[in-house]
Amino acid sequence: MLRQGDTGDWIGTFLGHKGAVWGATLNKEATKAATAAADFTAKVWDAVTGDELLTLAHKHIVKSVNFTQDSGYLLTGGQDKILRIYDLCKPEADPQEISGHTSAIKKALWYSDDKQILSAADDKTVRLWDRASMDVVKTLQFDTSVSSMEYIPDGEILIITYGKTVAFYNALGLDLIKTVDAPAPINSASLHPDKDFFVAGGDDFKLYKYDYNTKEELESYKGHFGPVHCVRFSPDGELYASGSEDGTLRLWQTAVGKTYGLWKCVLPDLEWIAKVKVNHPAVLRRAQQIQSRRAVKKEWQAAWLLRAVTCIDLTTLSGDDSPSNVYRLCFKAKHPIREDLLKSMNMHNKGITTAAVCVYPSRVSDAVNALEAAKCCIPVASVATGFPAGQTPLKARLEEIRVAVENGAREIDVVINRTLALTGQWEELYKEICQFREACGEAHLKTILAVGELGSFTNIYKASLVSMMAGVMDGFVFIVEGIEHVWDLLDRRVSARAIPPRNVQKLAGALVEKLGNISQQELTNLVQSMRMRCTAVLQAAGGHTRY
Repeated sequence: MLRQGDTGDWIGTFLGHKGAVWGATLNKEATKAATAAADFTAKVWDAVTGDELLTLAHKHIVKSVNFTQDSGYLLTGGQDKILRIYDLCKPEADPQEISGHTSAIKKALWYSDDKQILSAADDKTVRLWDRASMDVVKTLQFDTSVSSMEYIPDGEILIITYGKTVAFYNALGLDLIKTVDAPAPINSASLHPDKDFFVAGGDDFKLYKYDYNTKEELESYKGHFGPVHCVRFSPDGELYASGSEDGTLRLWQTAVGKTYGLWKCVLPDLEWIAKVKVNHPAVLRRAQQIQSRRAVKKEWQAAWLLRAVTCIDLTTLSGDDSPSNVYRLCFKAKHPIREDLLKSMNMHNKGITTAAVCVYPSRVSDAVNALEAAKCCIPVASVATGFPAGQTPLKARLEEIRVAVENGAREIDVVINRTLALTGQWEELYKEICQFREACGEAHLKTILAVGELGSFTNIYKASLVSMMAGVMDGFVFIVEGIEHVWDLLDRRVSARAIPPRNVQKLAGALVEKLGNISQQELTNLVQSMRMRCTAVLQAAGGHTRY
């Protein structure tokens, strides 16, 4: 897929591979693109029209492609441990082949004005080859496999990442300049064109920014929901991009607050929100189509279910929450699947955990302590702003966020003020969420839309837009079925009876009677909610309760 660099806008998609794409590159003029894929091919494309120009067959998975400066040759490397050089003017000719690595090649680059080749492989080496003789000139040996390489010809610097280390080499002689150690395994790093600082990303979902000269960590932040596999600065240094296992590519501004490309740093014009409409019948048709789709089966179903577990915020939001049941919840978050089941799927050593543990602000410190005791880095999320009703004063809602963050919450799930949404006060809602964002500091902010209380699809869409415009997690919005009002409605109706029920049998009869006056859709939501809550209680208790 090709996108505009400064805005992220979609330009076009290259369609043709029949397997996962492992590598992609543009030539110097951005007129041609090359891709490496798991279908045992490398392809060359016209980057302007999107047409496929060449298909270069290989004997195994291709992981890396790179053009020479004149775009006349293409270098490839992959799972079969062989480097290949294709003459793009004579695609029918056999490629030149270079052997020497003992494990799969992860990255291959043209080097030193295309006179040399640099390659990194799973054999824990980086090798420099002479293009003319195809012999090894120099070999760098590492303790672990190299995860990435970036070559900066202008500054004659080579950046290599391996394990938790970012290493900088003099490109002329491959002499080590310096190393910087990060808190987690690093998959990629990129140096700013001015060489003042560099950014790195890895397995802990975070991006780190370091001063290149002093090696001081300037800041770190989390925006992805999976390991970061690639980071790169734009040629002008105004922004950098990060690609993650969560399936997203994110653009980050180098100088925050500067008007550039996507970032129009002025207050948004919210008047157009009033003009937004949603096609209700079309939404319902689309929902029916999704429900009728055939589900994956067998091992693919198991794989997707395991992935779903890693996306869950395991939650307890009960009035009787205590340190003991929060501790049990944290233990379940670290071990969400029985060990014997994981071993049967050969997934027992893959670190399957839930995405987060979610609690009330008053229980955040309990959850943090429990996870630290378990030596687990699962983040703690906290609901806030008067969950679930959101009817407390703004000052109290902001203070609740600050307390949760001070106690160790790394994610804050706020509920929006539904009154503002229902009365069309979108600018006021925007200002409130901006204040929530500021109160969160470095913690991530997510908004909970109680959609059952917003009245219409149009209001749901508008509330989502306003939340994203206010800077919520780059557009991460929770959509929660509004079942709370059903419980409240039942409670009020039963309590208002002339003779309130005085035992369980009479309470059950009153509930059955009052349920008859509630819509079928609300009843469905209520039943689903009860089922999920009961399941959550059983899981938190290890499958057994005294009830």
